[in-house]
Amino acid sequence: MLERVIENWLDNVTERSFENSFCHMLAYRGYTVLHKTRHTGLEMGKDVIAVAEDGVPCVFQLKTAVNGTIKQRYWTDNIQNQVITMINTKPIHPALKDYSHHRSYFVTNGKIEEEVTRQIDDLNRRFEAQGCGHKKLEVIVKGQLSAWAKELETDLWPSELTDVRLLLELFLEDGKDVLDKAKLSRLLEACVNFESHPNKKESKRAVSSLALLNAVAVSNYSNSKNYVAEIEAWVIYMSYLFAYAEKWKIGKKIWSEEFNIAKNYIGQLLGELYKEVKSSKFYIEGDPSTEPFLIYPIRITYLISLMSIFSLWAECENFDDNEEINEFCREFCLKNKDYMLLWGEAAVPQYLSFYWYYSKIDATISPSNFLLGAIGQIIALNKPKNLPKQENVFRGNEHLYLPQNDGIANAYYNSNELLPYLLGINDEPIEDHFLERSQTLWALIEIYVRLNFQRPVFMFWKDATYISEVEFKPKYKWHFFRWKNDEGEVVEEQKNGQKWPELRKQVQEIDYRNIPEKFKKEPILFLLFLCVYPHRISTSIVKWLDSEIREQETD
Repeated sequence: MLERVIENWLDNVTERSFENSFCHMLAYRGYTVLHKTRHTGLEMGKDVIAVAEDGVPCVFQLKTAVNGTIKQRYWTDNIQNQVITMINTKPIHPALKDYSHHRSYFVTNGKIEEEVTRQIDDLNRRFEAQGCGHKKLEVIVKGQLSAWAKELETDLWPSELTDVRLLLELFLEDGKDVLDKAKLSRLLEACVNFESHPNKKESKRAVSSLALLNAVAVSNYSNSKNYVAEIEAWVIYMSYLFAYAEKWKIGKKIWSEEFNIAKNYIGQLLGELYKEVKSSKFYIEGDPSTEPFLIYPIRITYLISLMSIFSLWAECENFDDNEEINEFCREFCLKNKDYMLLWGEAAVPQYLSFYWYYSKIDATISPSNFLLGAIGQIIALNKPKNLPKQENVFRGNEHLYLPQNDGIANAYYNSNELLPYLLGINDEPIEDHFLERSQTLWALIEIYVRLNFQRPVFMFWKDATYISEVEFKPKYKWHFFRWKNDEGEVVEEQKNGQKWPELRKQVQEIDYRNIPEKFKKEPILFLLFLCVYPHRISTSIVKWLDSEIREQETD
């Protein structure tokens, strides 16, 4: 069954996803992948540049096969000149040291027509006759890729019937829909060894195997160019990679290659989403006459957060077109920010993404007012029912779709789950209690206090103190990266009145023990992680991100 799934995936994989998965296969086989995005300016006609275990640079030209076969005419018209250039041109990359020659590969997910094989053989013979035997084109086709994939699959992929069913359900999902993050997480967790300590070889195989499994599971999302779902899927993969490494204290040398490939691919996907948003006039999926009116603000809120993150990412990674990216993202976010909706606490990381980007592009009081508006919405919705309606000190025209008595749902509820509730068409009420507690309010308040606006804080403080801070603390550090934990502690803290100097001192203090070590050099990636895993948000994390991102702004 799993062999047929791999075969089907290879037959239908997109060139973009194919390149990413191939890089993970190379990493398992000992290559150091110098994976490029379109932003490096080092394309040089090669899809992948890598260094083999013997230190020789290798270049790879990847092509997906139309109808399963690379035919002679397609080869002659579209590929032949590219591979000759690839063979004759030394790969250039800052990570490459002096070398005498490189190896060249043509890679396809299909077969090669016999006439093409003959042309490749003739080409290699000509190079040899010219005394250039090191100039040779090697070929990797579907059969070899299938064997590599099966080598990773053995003993690590789903074996239990329930886990196989999970893979098949994801593999057959409509790729245009929202990704079921909980389902994908259950699949990846079922295939990660959290029971017995692995040796070095098993660890290396596990992180590569998990990457291939992830690519196969979400292949329909790749084929549908559902970039948001793909971004979420690879953030989830990265999270389980971190969980595995943290659980068994695996050295960075074993997992860093896979991490870099995944991070690079996430950046590429953000870039593809950016291009899609840039070329679109409307941001509605499907038939606008049948789409519930709340879908649009929910979608635009997420898009604004992702464009904000992408602009911060492009600047941090020094993309050569980061000024162009920032110009569009600025225009898009400012034009659409009034449509944003705080539909639940799971949207707070999305609001924070825009807030930090907004602070970077606008030196006025507007970003702080935006933050204040989010604080006001949570207080208005989650304060006790018997408190009188407060004077509006929060500015702006917030759209509160939830009845105040129901409260704003915590970060464990996604937008799909809440939509019937938001629209008032739910059959049964949500059982959880949201009033007088919040996962995110006090994180927002503390970074607002950092701005030193005392009067607004004084005006909302009393109502805010009726709302306790709730945080889930996993039992073990590696549990932070899991989607769901049965072990851990829910901590609820009631806030009291404080003098302003004491409060100002408190908001500068950060408990670094709550910041995952593997994210400490990746604040923008951590912010994206919180958009995918909103239930992992905490006050310490938000204050740390506020410090890190604002420090980047001043560099």
